[in-house]
Amino acid sequence: MKNFLKPETPLRSVRTADLEALKLHRLEEDEVSKTTVDKNIALAKSFFTWCINQGLLPPGSNPVKRVKLFHENNERVRFLDHHTEYPKFVKAISDGPWYLKPMCLVDLNTGLRRGNLLRLSWNQVDFARRIITIGSQTKNGRPLMLPMNNTVLSELKKLRDVAGGLQWVFAHKEGQFAGMCITDVKNAFNGAVKRAGISDFHFHDMRHTFASWLVMKGVSLAAVQKLMGHQSMKMTLRYAHLAPKYLADEVKVLDGMMGKAKQGKRSKAERKPKPEDGKKMATPETAASGGLQVEEGNGSSGRTRTYNPSVNSRMLYH
Repeated sequence: MKNFLKPETPLRSVRTADLEALKLHRLEEDEVSKTTVDKNIALAKSFFTWCINQGLLPPGSNPVKRVKLFHENNERVRFLDHHTEYPKFVKAISDGPWYLKPMCLVDLNTGLRRGNLLRLSWNQVDFARRIITIGSQTKNGRPLMLPMNNTVLSELKKLRDVAGGLQWVFAHKEGQFAGMCITDVKNAFNGAVKRAGISDFHFHDMRHTFASWLVMKGVSLAAVQKLMGHQSMKMTLRYAHLAPKYLADEVKVLDGMMGKAKQGKRSKAERKPKPEDGKKMATPETAASGGLQVEEGNGSSGRTRTYNPSVNSRMLYH
């Protein structure tokens, strides 16, 4: 922001239009995501609010208040197809700078955020226990301990053998930045994606790939939440639909419900006897007369059938 508005720009002269221009500059010229731009605008808004609270600016003069945010959909889940895209991606990163392939393979198998991956130091890697420890540098400030599978273990061991006592796992080997951690991988990564012929795939999507593949292999959402370092399950649930048996057991409780309904007790109307064709049902009057004369008709034998009323206690006293 200071490079765009200049450090000498008076705060009172900053207008909403200036910040709208800054927003587009960050998006188009700096090529950052919409989410990053929204964070920049939110930070600027907080800064001007602080200035107002300190009396450095008059009340109601926050120029960021009327700047519209992009509100990019943060629920986006893009992952590599294991059968079609992944082989092309591995070949493409193999043709890039020396650090690109091990960096991507480690990320695909740990789900580390880019900042934690680029600033990974050797003292965070425990080869004996096969664990990578990320301290309070995580997004939510909580320590994270990630187990290393064979792929990560192999890649890091190869890097360690040529590290030469450097502090950082991914460090510049020569030049004016020799020994310092690599901080910019955008050009190398985007170049590999382009060579692989893969569209709409960003560096952060390797983290999505890590989580998606775990869920697709049947790993529980609770385990994925811990591995991803999510503070709440809400973030992890974006991958739930990829589980092979997601909610399958829950809907099984409805199996057989229709059959049970048919086998249940019959209604009063269903229990009521129906007269056979050509016959009359007994009525209180005919029952009192001692019998029921059946009319001749189809299916009738012409014989007289008597009605035997059931005996109850009242009848015994008459």
